[in-house]
Amino acid sequence: MPTDPMPAVTISYFTVWVDAQGRLNFRDDVYGHDAALARELFAAETMPEVAEAEWSR
Repeated sequence: MPTDPMPAVTISYFTVWVDAQGRLNFRDDVYGHDAALARELFAAETMPEVAEAEWSR
């Protein structure tokens, strides 16, 4: 069934979450998304102060 405008779709993938009892839960990252996300989040161009600190050692 065509729609106009196209609805937004978000797919979420979690390897860590807090359950209803407030406990932190960890699961294996079977798809390897955590490593890819960490590379993007902590890339030198996104965190210049960290990159500068690394080079000054």
